[in-house]
Formats: sequence, structure tokens, C-alpha cells
Amino acid sequence: MVEKIYVHFPVPWDKKPHRRIISKAFIEEAIRVLNIQGTLELRTDSDNYYMYSYETLMSLRQLSLEVHKNRAIAISSKYEDRWRLMDKNIYDLILHNTEESPLQPSPGTFAFPPHLLNVTRLHELNGKTVTFEEGFIHFERLYSIEGGGMLLRLSLGSFERPEHLYLMFGDKETIYFPQEPIATRTNHAIHRQLIKELHG
Repeated sequence: MVEKIYVHFPVPWDKKPHRRIISKAFIEEAIRVLNIQGTLELRTDSDNYYMYSYETLMSLRQLSLEVHKNRAIAISSKYEDRWRLMDKNIYDLILHNTEESPLQPSPGTFAFPPHLLNVTRLHELNGKTVTFEEGFIHFERLYSIEGGGMLLRLSLGSFERPEHLYLMFGDKETIYFPQEPIATRTNHAIHRQLIKELHG
């Protein structure tokens, strides 16, 4: 369990709001991992991002929320100091977790079935993007490995938290490279969808 999560000055993505870190899914995941009275602290200088985040937080179940404008904090960055000299606003939203989350069952592993290498199918997927409710998979580029096998560059994940990684296909096994995706419920759902796409 976690005591504090800090989201300080995230990119506001005013033209692409689906890419914002603050979302219902992110807040629910934060509440799940926070201790009782643990906090999620957002700090932003964007009026639009502040309003969006405030409305998103208020739309969730009962919670304890602090709202501050131009709060003096013990340590501030040069950026914040310069912003204050320009009379620009800095907003703080602090969510206090009031509920204990039950332990979640493991959503599974990131293992692939054996013998998944299908060169024809990989060429069909090359450059393709698949979207669904949980997120997306973009099959960016396919490479041949000297000595056999294939390497596929992927972007995948939820729209607000995509990851970039590779799939390495050998004769007998398929693995993520250089590491597996972050173990979230969303990424496990996307992994299952990826297996379906690879099978065609």
C-alpha cells in the first residue's frame, strides 16, 4: 500500500484530453493502492486541467478533497517561483482516501502460448492499430532477427498511459522485450487482446 501519489504539473493535453493522466480509471487505481488517509496530490498551473480534474474527482464516489489556489509550500521550483512573479495561478487538488480496498485477485501473467510465430500474420498486423474499450495496440514495425525469429515494436496500453516495447518471437516462445508491461488490470486485458490479434 502507498501513502502518497504526486502528480505535479502534468502535461494538460488541452487538444487531446484522452491522453491526460487524471482520469476515472487512474483515480480508481490510485484509490485502490492508497492506504486509508493516503493522498493523491495534483498540482497544476493550467486552469483547464484544474477544472477537468476537479470535475472528474467530484464525479466519483464520496471522497475527501482539499482544493488550494496559490498555496505556499515548503519547497518550490524555480518554475513555480517565476510563475508566481508573473501573477499566474497554481492549483492543488488533494484527494484523501477514505476507503480500504479489498485485495484484488491476480489478473494473470504476461505469458504467451507456445509456437506463436506466424510470419504471415505478423506482416498483416505490421502498421495496424487496434482500439477497444480498455485501450489500444499499435503494431508499429516488424523486424527480422538474424539467425531466425522476429521482433515487433508495439505501443499499447490505456489511452492515457501508453507503453512502448517489443515482442520477440522465437521458434518456441514469445516474450516481451526488454521487460513486460506494467502489471495493471488494463494491461492484462490488452495482453489477452494481443494474443487474439496474433492468432488472427
